[in-house]
Amino acid sequence: MRTGRRPTGFRGVTLVGARGRILAYADKVAVESWTIGLSRVTFGPAVLPTPVGVRIREATLLDHARPRLRLFGLSLTLPDGAQRASGGGWACDAAIGTFQRLIVLKGLHRKSRS
Repeated sequence: MRTGRRPTGFRGVTLVGARGRILAYADKVAVESWTIGLSRVTFGPAVLPTPVGVRIREATLLDHARPRLRLFGLSLTLPDGAQRASGGGWACDAAIGTFQRLIVLKGLHRKSRS
């Protein structure tokens, strides 16, 4: 994605790691240029935050169980309000981050969706 393009938005998102493990669920996700924003997000136990945040080598973004984007070099920052979830993961109202590379998978329309 290039700077200046409208953000692409998704609802009901699941982030899945390279080995098929669920990394996170998010109510809404916006992707623009080299940045990503997630709202009402819960990270799975496979993702353990550090004081800086979360680093994920590769993740596939599923929109309603359909693969839409593959993100490489994803680095997320969690707010101070992140809380440990009952299943061993983390929950927070929002997370923001950057990625190094993006591949658009089949079926993604060019129009912004929200």
